[in-house]
Formats: sequence, C-alpha cells, structure tokens
Amino acid sequence: MRLAALLLLLPGIVQAEVQGAQLLAPTTRYGHGALTNGEYAILEVETDSGSYQFSFLDGVFEDEAPRLFDLNGDGNPEVITVRSDETVGAMIDIYGELPDGSVAGVLQSPPVGQKYRWYAVAGMGDFDGDGAVEVAFVDRPHLAKTLQIAQVDEVDGTWTWTPEASIANLTNHKIQTPHIEGGVDCDGTLWLANGAWTRIMQVTFDGTQYIATDVGAYDADTLANNSNCE
Repeated sequence: MRLAALLLLLPGIVQAEVQGAQLLAPTTRYGHGALTNGEYAILEVETDSGSYQFSFLDGVFEDEAPRLFDLNGDGNPEVITVRSDETVGAMIDIYGELPDGSVAGVLQSPPVGQKYRWYAVAGMGDFDGDGAVEVAFVDRPHLAKTLQIAQVDEVDGTWTWTPEASIANLTNHKIQTPHIEGGVDCDGTLWLANGAWTRIMQVTFDGTQYIATDVGAYDADTLANNSNCE
C-alpha cells in the first residue's frame, strides 16, 4: 500500500489539534460503485496549525464522509474513514496526531481481503461501558451483512485493534445508493436494519454480550430520526 502524498502544509513542532476532515477529488479509477459517488482520491485533515492530505497509488477512500471521534480520550479527535485497496479491498483507516505535532495514519483494521468488498462504518462509542471506545462497522453490507465491533486502544503512542463481537444479518447500506443509513443515538445504541431491509434493529450490550433487538418495521425516516445524536 503505497502512500502517494502526506503533507500539504508543514506546521511547527507543536501538538496539532484536528479541526475537521473531508474527502476530495472524486474518482472512478477504483470502479467499485457500490456507494454512489463514494470514491475519492484524497483525504484532507485540517488542524489548528496546518492541513494534511493523504492519497494512495493503489487505492481510494471509499466512504460517504470521514468521521471525527476522540478514540483515545485525550480530548483531540481522530479521523475515521474507509480505504479500499486494489488487492485486499476495504479497511478502516484511522488518522491522528503524533508527538511531533504532525498528523499521520495511526491504525488500520484488518482488510476484508478482496477487491470490491467493502466496509460501511456504523459508528463509534463506548458501547460496552468499559471506558474504552469501540468502532462498529458492517462487513460487506450487501453480501455478508455482518456487524463487526472492535475496541480501539492507544498506549504511549501504540494503537491496537481488538475485535469484540460479530453479529449476523445486519446492514446499513443499500447497494448503489449515496448514503449509509442508521448510526448511534445519544444513549450509545447502534441502529441498523436487518439483512432484508424489513426491520429496524437496535444493538446494545447487556452486561455480558452484544444483542440485536427488533424494534419495528423498517422505515428510512424512522431509522434516520432515531439514530442521530444532536
């Protein structure tokens, strides 16, 4: 996986604070098309002292938009998005600040393993109440339709990815549409659909394990209204 571009503007050697992120340069060179208009050549991360751009010669960013979330509890958000590689397909890509004040990729999930196989991010949060943050995503939302939950940790600059749960027959994206559906509400509950797009499903932790609960018939507006925390 060859990194083609890293730094747009070199800031001073101070702790960078991430202010925002966006996907730039729409492209068709990967040519998957599962997420309509959802392939980009560049991720730009904006900080209080400069902007950084990332791109890869052998892949694209395949996502609706990058997400900002404080994964390690230091008060500064990381950037979470999906990158798809020409050989091994999708992976969750995480970017954050380094001790020298720069921004770089700090962690990648294991890849799905095959080109044109995709991950759709469902949300981030401390879903099991243990004080550590998890990343939830749907593995192949049009094929495997499996929710994966992994804990992300950082200790002294070393980041780790630890799978916690895998729940079948859940999805959050309809093929060849522009938006990922569902998300996380203000109580930290994950909202998705069942694999057939007929039911709305909540995923919670019951103290021992993650459970998926049917909460009613699928309706796009109902799912959207209940899965946003404002």
